[in-house]
Amino acid sequence: MNSTLDTSDPYAALRIRDFKWFVIARFSLTFGIQMQSVIVGWQIYQITHDALSLGLIGLAEALPFFSISLFAGHTADKVSRKGIILSASAVYFVCAAALLLVSTKFEWILHTHGVIPIYGIVFITGLARGFMSPSQSAFRAQLVPRELYGNASTWSSVSWQLADVTGPAVGGLIYGFSGVGTAYTTVVIMTMIGLGSFTLVRKKPVPERKSKESMAQSLVSGLKFVFHDQVILSAISLDMFAVFFGGVVAVLPIFADQVLHTGAEGLGFLRAAPAIGALIMSVIQAHYPFFK
Repeated sequence: MNSTLDTSDPYAALRIRDFKWFVIARFSLTFGIQMQSVIVGWQIYQITHDALSLGLIGLAEALPFFSISLFAGHTADKVSRKGIILSASAVYFVCAAALLLVSTKFEWILHTHGVIPIYGIVFITGLARGFMSPSQSAFRAQLVPRELYGNASTWSSVSWQLADVTGPAVGGLIYGFSGVGTAYTTVVIMTMIGLGSFTLVRKKPVPERKSKESMAQSLVSGLKFVFHDQVILSAISLDMFAVFFGGVVAVLPIFADQVLHTGAEGLGFLRAAPAIGALIMSVIQAHYPFFK
């Protein structure tokens, strides 16, 4: 495979069948998830008109994600990564369908229990995300030769950023003009496309590990490595602070409603705005790499 690939070709990684389907699947799933985040935010705000209720959306997803992240990373080294990805994608699909049902045919559930069922569904998506994230990263590296790791990483980032831009905007527009039912139906369709596309990526064997460490030993070794490598520790710390202080996106529904006096469609564009610059830079980097 290496001999037929031109590493100077900016589209080299996309010419590999499995990676192409991986990118399509990742885009579709991320598109649906980003749509869902806008829909859930506006829906809860419309029900509660409360800033704390909006903040609890992030907590409901982040708590399970961070709680299982270390275990999920260890699992990705031991179990079929494609199997984990398919399972997590199926959970995303079921959760999207559940949100659709409680918002339309079983709306009485929200009338009886308030927004608690929505928090519960978001919590489950957080668990799925916790397993999906490390498995996707590890699986992607198995789909392309080492010479194309940089190119593959760039296009994977482009697909994510593109979904991060278009997903919220489309979600807000559909919610604003067609209602919550149509919006969640679109999320269900996109997650189904993502799940189907992942099935077309051929399964790869889990790399054999020389070390026979237990899970606890592996986690301790990983933490020691992070805290002893100043570059990695600095990068993680920078990302942590960016995420911590970037929580303002949680209250954007209030800003869209009370400051800009717009609806769900305006919220969608607000959520998409930060990703536009990142998308532009990702495309530029794909064609003109900073490091060769």
